Amino acid sequence: MRIRTLLAAPVLAAALAVPGMQGAAAQPGDSTVYFSYGGSNCAIRANGDVGCDIPGGTNLFGFTVYDLAIDLPFLPAHPTFGLVGPHGRAGSTPIDGTLSNGGASCTGGGRGALFCTAKGHSFSFGWSGTQIS
Repeated sequence: MRIRTLLAAPVLAAALAVPGMQGAAAQPGDSTVYFSYGGSNCAIRANGDVGCDIPGGTNLFGFTVYDLAIDLPFLPAHPTFGLVGPHGRAGSTPIDGTLSNGGASCTGGGRGALFCTAKGHSFSFGWSGTQIS
């Protein structure tokens, strides 16, 4: 536990320093795909970043997290703890099947879970639990 805590701060600082990491607010000409799954709001950005806000939280390694993202190719899927702003938009269209954008994709429905892949990593959450890689 202590090692994970010691590593979390530098990894988070590196993530925040990467150019192009920002919240899901659309910029003019933005081709971000916004969608919802259950009560969660998600986005797949044109650069292949994927993120979901999970209002009710999900259990990840014994901790409740309220968002998951894949935004850096050298990190597995991870929570951002809200530091980059919201990922999705409230009121987005529910996912029906598979959505793809920027080389990333998310599929909703199977076994009551949302499954997203991007940059060589993945996450899923829903009735079947939470998994990251």
